[in-house]
Amino acid sequence: MELPKMMDTFDFRAYGLPSLIVSSPVVALLQVIASELGAAAQWWQVVPVPLWLAVCTLSVHLGHNPGKNLEPTLWASWGGPPTTSLLRWVNAENPERVADLHRTLALLIGTLRLPSESEERADPRRADQIYETAVGRIIALTRDAGKYPLLKNTLVWYCFRRSLLGLRPKGIIIGVVATLACAILGVLAACSVVDMGIAGPFVAAGIGCVQVLVLAGFASEDSVRAAADRYAQELVKLTYAL
Repeated sequence: MELPKMMDTFDFRAYGLPSLIVSSPVVALLQVIASELGAAAQWWQVVPVPLWLAVCTLSVHLGHNPGKNLEPTLWASWGGPPTTSLLRWVNAENPERVADLHRTLALLIGTLRLPSESEERADPRRADQIYETAVGRIIALTRDAGKYPLLKNTLVWYCFRRSLLGLRPKGIIIGVVATLACAILGVLAACSVVDMGIAGPFVAAGIGCVQVLVLAGFASEDSVRAAADRYAQELVKLTYAL
């Protein structure tokens, strides 16, 4: 696969980019060091494409598991997956809308019968299992990204934010350590202890500061919840178009 095409894939955008954001202070620090090595100053131009592909592939794997492992905890704190919550009778803001959604789903999911309000109240765990199965069938019907681009984009954003949240603890440590290292290099350069320009280290330190601020401020449970809710709402809307 060509590098530009790979960088436009779902996996790279959802899982690879969070890994690269987390590692950006380290990359900046390495660039500062490499820039003092003469011929290595343009190292990113001479690194072979296969190695870049390997780096991108590795970033996808590194970004996937932390966020995915966090998902059960997030769902438990939300009272279940957002898609399941939209199908429940309990605490429904608009019971008529839930009833209409159930009727629409019944036409799409074949032999699977959705629980009534009384059945859900009597056995909420079984009701949730049925809802999750129904959602799984709808997801299977909407996998074509070409036909449902908005759904794909909302899912990308959800996975991206979830991955970033999963990587946040280690990412902040990486950012702080790399920023301090760059700042120390800058001070040493300013004091002529090391022979290098002072601009590079402080620019790299700035990149580290931005990374820490992004992880501390943007990578939050609230941002993941907002993206998850948007995906759930978009998936529910599509049930009326199938």
